[in-house]
Amino acid sequence: MKDVGLIDERLFEWSDALRVIGNEAAHGVGVQITQADAKDTLEFTNAILDYMFSYRDRFEQFQKRRKGAEPRTGGRKKRP
Repeated sequence: MKDVGLIDERLFEWSDALRVIGNEAAHGVGVQITQADAKDTLEFTNAILDYMFSYRDRFEQFQKRRKGAEPRTGGRKKRP
């Protein structure tokens, strides 16, 4: 996803950390995941999913809408 520009370096770093902890949880014999790490893992996963499937498209729609909007003059029209 990073290579095609869908995520930036920060989200790549988050997803890589999640991959590592997921591998530890699935394959790490004798590795214990703390409650705090498990909670953070879920929250970061949700954040990435929200970004990928909600906010990214929503921001693109916002930008398109703003490009079509007329420039504003500060709320009040000038008198002719």
